[in-house]
Amino acid sequence: MDSYTKVFAIKTRRGKIAWIAREHYLREDVPCMSEACKQCKQIILNKPLNERNSISSVNANASTLLSSKASHYLIPSILVSVNYLELLEQLELNDIVICQTVIGEVQDGFYSRSGVRLLQRLRALSRDSRRRIVSFNNEHFKETYTKAHFKESRECRNVRAIFNSCEWYANQLSAANIIFLAEEEEISFIEKIANKNSKVTLLTPAAYISKYFSHSKILVDLHESLFQVVSERNIAKEEAKTKEKDRESLYERYLDDDLLQAMVKSGSVLAGTFYMNENSSDSATLRVNAMSTSISPHFPKEVLILGKQNMNRAIHGDVVGVKLLPKNKWQSTNSLD
Repeated sequence: MDSYTKVFAIKTRRGKIAWIAREHYLREDVPCMSEACKQCKQIILNKPLNERNSISSVNANASTLLSSKASHYLIPSILVSVNYLELLEQLELNDIVICQTVIGEVQDGFYSRSGVRLLQRLRALSRDSRRRIVSFNNEHFKETYTKAHFKESRECRNVRAIFNSCEWYANQLSAANIIFLAEEEEISFIEKIANKNSKVTLLTPAAYISKYFSHSKILVDLHESLFQVVSERNIAKEEAKTKEKDRESLYERYLDDDLLQAMVKSGSVLAGTFYMNENSSDSATLRVNAMSTSISPHFPKEVLILGKQNMNRAIHGDVVGVKLLPKNKWQSTNSLD
């Protein structure tokens, strides 16, 4: 069994960045959980009943296998698992593989604030004795574990990880039709990097329902309802991003620390502590620190800062640098009374 240290950063509830180091183990006996695969079926049967759960991670019923007679196996992406979970919970959908990548990301709360509840619902899928739904521990399987590329985003790496699992299933079960159920942006990303000879079918939830369940009014209506919710949520996110960009465009970018230190030493910028005016949110005072006053005795000990744009997002107590306006634009505190 191979192992290595996995290091990643997370953002805490207080907004700070915390680095986490975990020992990550890779094994070679993770089965695909399909009746059509004699090799993987033998792995399960050879295990004692009390050890079978360890093979399939969150599978409560490890004896449940994907049907060898199924027309296809469905492997959903993280976004589909989160946004269309109600669809996956419908009894009509069977022979579904939930990758450990999905479970892990939902558990860590990266894709939804209600991560605990979503995690419980995802685990309940593979525990439902009425369904043929299994979990696949791709993150601890030597043949499917996917390392992140240099400077690759977490989202892109996760999409690749699940698609690599789809590829493995397609190669392991050559006669099976493997469907990667993903959002349009995920499919666009995979189409750019996937082998042209890939046996995996890429479908959006809309295309999947239209192809396999167009006769079911319940599933069609449920998909349309969920699609509307997802669309509205995406529009709200885009509007929030636009507002944030507009807000940032109102202010000047912060200077690099090294450049700022050099400007302070040269006397072109004053350094000090930023204090908000208790009676007005549009004015503040900079109390110049000893470094700046030692450079030139002519520098003022306090500087009046007027307007939110000149404050440039500083908050009470920040240590900041300030560049003085031309003297003909200076105002005294007396002129504000």
